[in-house]
Amino acid sequence: MDKLYILVPHSISIMEIPQKLKMFAYCRESVDLKSGIEIQRELIQKYADVYNIKIIKWYIDNDASAYKFRPSFDKMWKKLDECDGVIVKDLSRFGRSDADMLAKFNEMKMRNKRLILINENIDTIKPETEFFLKILAIFADREATTIRERLSAGRAYAKIHGTKSGKPMNRPSKKIDWVIFDEMRRKKLSVSNIAKMLGVSKSKLYNAIIERG
Repeated sequence: MDKLYILVPHSISIMEIPQKLKMFAYCRESVDLKSGIEIQRELIQKYADVYNIKIIKWYIDNDASAYKFRPSFDKMWKKLDECDGVIVKDLSRFGRSDADMLAKFNEMKMRNKRLILINENIDTIKPETEFFLKILAIFADREATTIRERLSAGRAYAKIHGTKSGKPMNRPSKKIDWVIFDEMRRKKLSVSNIAKMLGVSKSKLYNAIIERG
């Protein structure tokens, strides 16, 4: 962060005054009304006011389908050099997949840009964020491996049965990794976001938590 140095009268000393972070804010519409644009904006602005952050520009994707096509996000990404970083309501608003999020985290780190995810209490300036990135890297690698395995199995199935879909049949149900779940809860991630990281549905994770007691 840039710093301003001024002379303090009567003391002949130099006092360091940190300047406000200049951040972009990003919002994306959701089919979940609880995550509407106005609610996201209000949460981000309150956070910025508390932590002395100046929002220099808002980038908003209003179409719920922006999960696949995000023109405002793409514009923001091209202008990262004009800000100190990006502030977003939560992880689900920021990335498309584990691999996509990891790539963006790493690029921001290389460009010395700060990322704040309010709901997950993630701020890339904090040392503990490195742990989160390592976990995300594991899931990104699993995600890529799973995709390769499914494509390979699909091609093999299609070759044998002559199907067009090539979808592998009778895949085993994915198990919950409770070690990772417990660690993510200690990091204050929401159940919804943990479910995405574990590669299971939110309802399945909720049911598993109930059965676990």
